[in-house]
Amino acid sequence: IKKIGPGQFLVKKLSMFRLEIVPRNFAAGSLVKNYPYNLGDRLTPPLIHFHLKLGHDPILTDGLIANLGLASNEELSAMKQLAQKVNIVLSAFLKKRGIILADFKFETGNDSEGKLTVGDEISSDSGRFWDEKNLISHDKDIFRCQTGDVKKAYKKLLSKIKSG
Repeated sequence: IKKIGPGQFLVKKLSMFRLEIVPRNFAAGSLVKNYPYNLGDRLTPPLIHFHLKLGHDPILTDGLIANLGLASNEELSAMKQLAQKVNIVLSAFLKKRGIILADFKFETGNDSEGKLTVGDEISSDSGRFWDEKNLISHDKDIFRCQTGDVKKAYKKLLSKIKSG
């Protein structure tokens, strides 16, 4: 809701779903590893898929989500709509700052009134953020692929976000 001090935030209590929602605008990571995509292929329309929060985070179909009782069809539809909205807003916000949002993950939960809400951070650790001029990564792939100084890259991304 708001920052109340150094490292302290006022938040809503949510009843969280055991799902990670992954909007993807460009092919990267496991999508390239497991499917016939090339790194950087634009995904039109963007893909939205779900992973079970279970250590290795297996990908789920709508049928598996329903069969496992993880969300109703109505809840799943609402999650997809929320993912599309968040993706559109965040992509536009970053584009104005010269950053391409390749993909990201987040979680959701219901508040005390039953309203579906984002219940997770969206950060360099949970998404792929590329410089639009040279496609240099400012995210978790720097650590995963050992391609540079993670702290320096995260600071550069923060600077680009603040300067916009």
